[in-house]
This record gives sequence, C-alpha cells and structure tokens, in this order.
Amino acid sequence: MSENRIISKADKWLWAIFIIGLLLVVAAILNYSLVLSAMFAPGGQSVEIWTPIAVTAIVVFVYLIPTILGRKKRKSAAIAVLNIYLGWTVIGWIVALVWSSLGDRD
Repeated sequence: MSENRIISKADKWLWAIFIIGLLLVVAAILNYSLVLSAMFAPGGQSVEIWTPIAVTAIVVFVYLIPTILGRKKRKSAAIAVLNIYLGWTVIGWIVALVWSSLGDRD
C-alpha cells in the first residue's frame, strides 16, 4: 500500500537545502580521501582513483544513516538537514540518529 504524502513548501525548501549540503559534504569527503591517498602512496606513486571513490561512498553512506532511517518520518526533511549540516559534530549525528529512530507522534 503506497502512502500519499503532501509535501509542504517548507519541506521542499528543506530538501533543496539538504541537496546543496549533500553535494558539499560529498565534495569535501572526496577531496580529503584524495589528499590522504596521495599522502600515503608509497614513493610518490600515482593514486588509483577507485580507492578514494570507494572510501567516499562508504563514509557518505555511514554519515547518512540517520537520513536513511528517517526517510519515512513526518519530519524527514528536518532530520536530513540536521544530519547533513550538524552530523560532522558527532553530537548532531547522534541526535539525528535518535530522532530518526523514534516513532512519529500523532
């Protein structure tokens, strides 16, 4: 049974803000992965591009676990924005994870 949800204008803005933040987070993590791969490459050898991409994919997946768990919640856009912008503080990530794990109030 599919659930038809009406998305408010505020939620649309929150999702747009989330997408912008997600692009920034992915770019930053990929940048750090590339830099770390180059730093630890033995003897100045070239870096395989797939290693930083794989590391980035794994880190982004773990970073977005609260958003993934809360995707069916009524306040899913707010959980996603909290996760993307404050998840790096670890406390923000834990708050988003707990919020996404709680049940919706009616």
